[in-house]
Amino acid sequence: MNLKHAGFSTSQIGAYMLMGLPGQSYSQVEDTIKCVAEIGARPYLSEYSPIPHTSMWEDAINASRFDIASEPLFHNNTLVPCWDGDDLSKVSTLKKLALDVMSSGTH
Repeated sequence: MNLKHAGFSTSQIGAYMLMGLPGQSYSQVEDTIKCVAEIGARPYLSEYSPIPHTSMWEDAINASRFDIASEPLFHNNTLVPCWDGDDLSKVSTLKKLALDVMSSGTH
């Protein structure tokens, strides 16, 4: 990694990733967290928040378990509005994984 060659340490290199995107799965985010850790960076998770009139808006409407088209309060990223079921129930597991790989020092 070029940043490491330039003298940056693992604690100074991070990669932000969105979770909760329409069509994205828990396993995709899990794999990305592990990949980021393997290359020597720190994974940081951010929850996707649908934004009206963007290119992903229609996908978000179709994926959301809420009526995000009619109620802007459902755009709140803390709801992870475009995930449901098993993926939604494992959000805290993904957050813990990201924290664990950051604190383990094994990446």
